[in-house]
Amino acid sequence: ESMSLRRFMMDRLLEFGPAVKEPVLARLEGRPWYYLRNLLIILCSLDDPEIIPHIRPLVMNKNAKVRQDALRTLLSYNDPIAERQILRDLESNDKETRLVAINMAEKSHSPDVFRKLVAIVAKSGLKPLDLELKCAAVQSLKEIGHEEALPELVKVLGSANLIRAKALARLKLEIVRSL
Repeated sequence: ESMSLRRFMMDRLLEFGPAVKEPVLARLEGRPWYYLRNLLIILCSLDDPEIIPHIRPLVMNKNAKVRQDALRTLLSYNDPIAERQILRDLESNDKETRLVAINMAEKSHSPDVFRKLVAIVAKSGLKPLDLELKCAAVQSLKEIGHEEALPELVKVLGSANLIRAKALARLKLEIVRSL
């Protein structure tokens, strides 16, 4: 139950290096979510692409935190299945799922994910949800760092909106900060 004790134990396991991989992989099923997350952290720190097939099933785990960590780990290996899942999540009707996908998209190398982020910023609308999604997309685009996003960002900077002037000003400020 002690987080500091858990971290201490994980650090000791990591000192074993690659020898810990097989025992950890053998425990990836049917565990509490926090246990699975700790195992994912251990596996990710091993920096071994052979773990990818073992982590893919966790992308469908019923716990959102486990799904996110599994996706994050797979994205670090440029896994195409993780890229497709991010694209699906960017299209989701659930606000939280979309926000998480936008935030994780910064780790993606997919041109489709990049285009989707640009489309989110370019989409009309400045309602609170739209603004939150756009600001998150701007942050992810900043982390990706492709200059192909600049024309769309410049369009937003040159736009005006009398009804939602404060929201647009916030978005513009976010864009300027990201540059």
